[in-house]
Formats: sequence, C-alpha cells, structure tokens
Amino acid sequence: MALREDAQRVPPSRWHHHLRHEHRQAQRSRLRRRAVRRGAVPTGVGLGHGVGHPRSLRGRAGGREGPPRFGAPDVIRRLVVAAVAISAVACSTSESSSTPDSTPQFSTTVPQPEEDGVLRFGLLVPQSGDGATLGEPLVAVANAAVRIINEAGGVLGRPVELVVADEGADATTAVGSVDALVSDDGIDALIGPLSSNVALDVLPRLIESGVAVCSPGATAVSLASFPDDELFVRTIAPDGLASQALAQLVAQTGVTNTVIAFPDDPFGRDLTKEVARALSLQGITIDLNVPFNPSDADYSDQVAQLTTSPPKVITLVGDEESGGRFLRAALDALPDTTVVVNDALAGV
Repeated sequence: MALREDAQRVPPSRWHHHLRHEHRQAQRSRLRRRAVRRGAVPTGVGLGHGVGHPRSLRGRAGGREGPPRFGAPDVIRRLVVAAVAISAVACSTSESSSTPDSTPQFSTTVPQPEEDGVLRFGLLVPQSGDGATLGEPLVAVANAAVRIINEAGGVLGRPVELVVADEGADATTAVGSVDALVSDDGIDALIGPLSSNVALDVLPRLIESGVAVCSPGATAVSLASFPDDELFVRTIAPDGLASQALAQLVAQTGVTNTVIAFPDDPFGRDLTKEVARALSLQGITIDLNVPFNPSDADYSDQVAQLTTSPPKVITLVGDEESGGRFLRAALDALPDTTVVVNDALAGV
C-alpha cells in the first residue's frame, strides 16, 4: 500500500522504542507460556535461546540445489521469514500428556520414526507448470537461508537439512510430493506451498502427520478456519484484507456499480465473496459475475458477456497466469474500460 500524500511520518521517540520493547517481551512471554503448556519447553528455559526440538526428528535425506537465480522480491522476503518462523513452530508443535518437567513426555496419534537428531525442512514450491518461473528462484533463496542457519551453528548444534519438492500445477502433483516428503524424506516442517488451492489439498495429510507448515503465499480466506491443530501459519496477509483494498480502489474510480470476473476455483470463489462484501460497504453494486476456468487458454466467450453492455469498471481477481490471460483478453475487447485487479495481477 502506498502512503497517502497527506499522511505524516512520525519519527520514532524513546517512548516508541520502549513500547516496541514491551511488545516484544510480551510476545515472547506468550510464546513461552504456550510452549510450556504443550510440553515443548521445560520450565526455566527461555524461547529464542537454544530451545530443544520436541518432536521426533526423522530419517536422513539430502536436499537438492536450485539454480542461483533471484526474483519475486515480496515472495522471497516472505519465504525467508517463513524459514525462520517455521523453525520456531517446529519446536513447539507436540502435545504433552502431563505437566512438563525437566524431561517432558509427549503423546501423539501419529507413529514417530526413529529420532536422528536432524531438523529437516521440506520446501514445496512449483518447479513445473505455469508457476515454475516463480518457484525456481525460491529454491535458491531457501538454500541460502538454510546455509545461513547452518553457518550460525544449526539447530541444537546440528546442521539443518532442506528437501525440495515440486508443488506443480495440480493437486495430484502436490499431494504426491507431500506424501514423499513425509513418508520417504521424513521432514519435520514444511515451507510452502505458494498456492491456496494446493494448501487446501495437502494440509490434511500434513496435519495428520504432525508436520508444521508455514506458507509464504497461500492467501485464501478459508485457510483461516482450517482445522490445523495450530500447525499451519502463513507470512502473507489473507485475502480478507486484500479485498478491502481492492474495493477501495474501485470506489476511487467514482462508479456505483461494477462487474466481477474471477477464476472458478476455491481461491477465486472465496476471494470474490470477500470482494463483494467489501464493495457493498463502499456502496457499489455488482451487475454481473463472470467466472472463468483457470485451465482454459481462451476467454473470448467470457469476455463476450462483457461487450454486450460494456461496464465502466471491471473488477478482476486471479493469479498471474489465468488472470493475466483474462486481463489481456478484456483489454483487447474493451480498450476504454478500466480494469481494477488484485495484487497478483499488478505486474501483468
């Protein structure tokens, strides 16, 4: 979001620094109390200073190096944050059956493989399909993050390992990759996936296996209420916030009605509901909903629905691939129409 021109920046004062310090202290205390309740941290051990990993660490596996490319800075920053966040989450995910002491006992419904003392991350990003151009540089970034962790001493004095798997462009590829990461590679925590639809497909398997998950890209509203046993977190704002920003942009055009085009999948339908709700709060009505199949290569039929009575503003939500194709088709057919898009389409 850009800062409004009439907004003023307030320089940080001693009070601001003190407030920030108190916030950090309170946040650390909350995390420690939660971890102690779960049995992840024995009484007297502070979070952030060598906390032991409570879960059984699984069979050894090597990572695969990715090409040394860089790109998609926003997602890259979120992925690096995810690597750090998932370390903390992975260290506090098991449940304790009694009050923790110096040697806490843990119980779980999922059989745990033999401990090998290694914290092993899985990285699930697209390496095939339309999203491969985004996934490739993220492999290099994840390898760099793991290298930094290991150069600093690793976790519990042992190197961290990274196993990379393909998220692909469909549920079959992603579920197969997750099965291999859990059963064959024995990951303790997963970074990814990027897609909301893929996250909804693979989370049941990961949660059942007790694997902590941190996604840098899954924004779907439905993930907020997913029964994740507190094992799923994300480092990106959910679509509920994005829909409010999108509605504000539509309102700035001065129109009182609009048309919404969206991908006909769980991500698109959920986001469109949020956008419609946000538009209504802005006093904007929706004249027409135009769903489109993300796998279609041609959207001339859907765009034809718009040319019958051309709207002044089209509200388009989608991803860079299918949403980008729809955007180009709409602009070709309706060059004088304003199209307001979500953040995933900002660079198209």
